[in-house]
Amino acid sequence: MVKGFALALVAVLCLAGQTPADDVVSTEPAAEETKIATILEGPLETAMLVDPAPSAAAERWWFSTDYLLAWVRGSLVQPLVTTSPSGTPMASAGVLGQNNTTILFGASRLNDDARSGIKLGAGGWFDAARTWGVDVGFFVLESQNTLFFASSQGNPILARPFFNAVTSKQDSQLVAFPGLSTGSIVASIRSNNLYGGHVDFQEVFLEDTGYRLEAIVGYRYLRLDERLEVFQNVDFLGGGVIAAGTNIQTLDNFTVHNDLNAADLGVRAQLFGQRWSVDLLFKMAVGRMHRVTNITGLTQTTPPGGETITSPGGFLALESNSGQHNTNDWIVIPELGANFGWNITNNIRLCLGYDVFFWSNVARASDQVSLMINPNLFPPPKSTGLSGFPAFGVVRSDMWVQAINLGLEFRF
Repeated sequence: MVKGFALALVAVLCLAGQTPADDVVSTEPAAEETKIATILEGPLETAMLVDPAPSAAAERWWFSTDYLLAWVRGSLVQPLVTTSPSGTPMASAGVLGQNNTTILFGASRLNDDARSGIKLGAGGWFDAARTWGVDVGFFVLESQNTLFFASSQGNPILARPFFNAVTSKQDSQLVAFPGLSTGSIVASIRSNNLYGGHVDFQEVFLEDTGYRLEAIVGYRYLRLDERLEVFQNVDFLGGGVIAAGTNIQTLDNFTVHNDLNAADLGVRAQLFGQRWSVDLLFKMAVGRMHRVTNITGLTQTTPPGGETITSPGGFLALESNSGQHNTNDWIVIPELGANFGWNITNNIRLCLGYDVFFWSNVARASDQVSLMINPNLFPPPKSTGLSGFPAFGVVRSDMWVQAINLGLEFRF
């Protein structure tokens, strides 16, 4: 239809530009009028009503900026802090599975609230026919952090639950217990900024009035970091084997880094109206996932009137699982997207869309925690034949990310 429009326009201009050699009026006006009417009734009229695609040769480049409202699948946190009512025997206080034990922190998914973010895009066509070009994009989502704090003078009871690898039974480490100790626990699980980018080359392989299909091939990068920390501070009252006035502070830290470098493969379908457009996207990122897991623990013991003694190892991070651990996998990440555009002007388009991708085999900080513990490894460790718990083995989980985008695209 564009070609028909061009031909019709040229014919009209040629006819309008014709002038007689002298001032004699043509004796056959009907024939000329019939030619013009035939042209106007044909391709020109249709082309003026339909805008099949953004075909202006000058608008070969674009830049876009979008606000993102996104959701990331939260981290599943194991039970990390428990309590029991006053009067509970010491042997069962805070122990999982007991009727009077209540979980204060954990046993739920955290950091799954909506996140704000921004997405930037740019690209252009290398040829005037707009058949092959490049698309570059970057996005970042804000971080989320869940904090927990509990303090007790002994009532209510505060405890750290675990599965005792020596006795093969549920157990707990007491932080605050009447007549034994007072203490506090601070825990945080942080999901840092999730960000990624791509550089894709695209080529139109099928096009007709009102639609086009593009093949996509390029490069994609994704990054996610998380951290889980638990700090406890205990003052002993002298009701047990530890001397009154002794202070013990314990820190556990679990940090993970996930990096993906992948090939980007996909197809984009575009539908066009006179002022609107719809983009449908399907892509797969196929590449290498690199993970770094850092586990560290620290215990500081200060006896009454004595100097502080610092020992490696905490409660969850002991000599059996501490250190830096590197793992790699080849994975596939599918992505689906839909974007609706409305032309505010010839060069500015309002965009509203939805995008979701599934990221498999991600290392989450909370997943690296093992509650199967050999208490003989608590600092200072005791000699034992059972020294492998908690054991490190990277735990992988699947994560989805979905986002609604609202923004503007500028074409020039």
